[in-house]
Amino acid sequence: MNNTMKRAGAALLAAVLLAGAVFVNSLWEGPPLPEGTGQTYLYGELHFSEAIHAREFELWSECYHQRGMRHLFMEMPYFDAQWLNQWMQADSDELLDEYIQDIVELRQAANSPLPPGAYEMEREFYKRIKEDCPDTVIHGTDVGHGQWSFGERYLKYLEDAGQADTEPYRLTKENMEQGKYFYESVPGGNHTYREEKMTENFIRERDKLGNADIMGIYGAAHVEPGGMTTWAKEYGPNMASQLTERYGEDVHCEKVMDSVQPLGTETMTLAGKDYTAQQFGKLYMPTPSGDAYMEYWRLEDAYEDFHYAQPTFEFVYADQYYPMPVEEGQIFVVDQAWEGTVERSYYRCTGAVGSIGKGDLRTDGFLVE
Repeated sequence: MNNTMKRAGAALLAAVLLAGAVFVNSLWEGPPLPEGTGQTYLYGELHFSEAIHAREFELWSECYHQRGMRHLFMEMPYFDAQWLNQWMQADSDELLDEYIQDIVELRQAANSPLPPGAYEMEREFYKRIKEDCPDTVIHGTDVGHGQWSFGERYLKYLEDAGQADTEPYRLTKENMEQGKYFYESVPGGNHTYREEKMTENFIRERDKLGNADIMGIYGAAHVEPGGMTTWAKEYGPNMASQLTERYGEDVHCEKVMDSVQPLGTETMTLAGKDYTAQQFGKLYMPTPSGDAYMEYWRLEDAYEDFHYAQPTFEFVYADQYYPMPVEEGQIFVVDQAWEGTVERSYYRCTGAVGSIGKGDLRTDGFLVE
């Protein structure tokens, strides 16, 4: 794998999305909503992907309008979700703008900014939810990332509203302490502790809702059934494993990538031949340069033409880098942006895996004459 891919990939895998609940008065005036049976639907994502965000909105809109769900669990701190719930009920976007700006400043302080398009993508994602699914209640169950900034801001918000002696105030303080311990107890963050607290926070919010069906959006590593979280030499069950142990078959896990659809199509010419290219948008990378992303196309009916093309001896793991399903016999075009340059690469999926015993599907680089 080239140096650009290595650096961008390391930043992606190390990223934590700095992205519960205020109950709103229902605005629902349609037919009676379906009654829930206590089902939990968890969707695992790659963070900061245009195609994945688009699919996640579709999934939530379907859950909201067709299945009567109102509670959306997300990989963000409790106080972030509370702030967004206040914005959901506001007449302006001032609170949302403050939230996005805080994420910008936090990432700059952590030397891992994102390209401007990533922040605008996050903003538009929440705007679409407010417009299409106005009774949505967001539940944040992560530890308190940004406890020194947005955590303090939300505490002041509650104090100014005369709500210092309330459950939201207590839970915000608790969430802030979780964030502090996560960052201070182990260099790079105590991820085993984080997984445990994410699960505890999830259960606390989930059990408040009785038999309501809910949907959750989290990083794929937290949602893989039977998965383990690892950091240094620590190993422990991930959030989905712990939730399944508690709720059994009422927990359903799925990777968003498995059902992502193209954002559009275009014609792309390779080696003098035109191909239909399915667009899957950008996957933004948090890096010190703040301008890194990968952009993807899948070429239709191209595999036989490039099956024997000269290899570059680079490969990319499908689950770690591709925001859409990858299958044997497919050809991909990938633009990698880094520090003001854009490099185009070509990959084919032969069905090969990355290492013996690991079994992770990969795509292999090749040259186009």
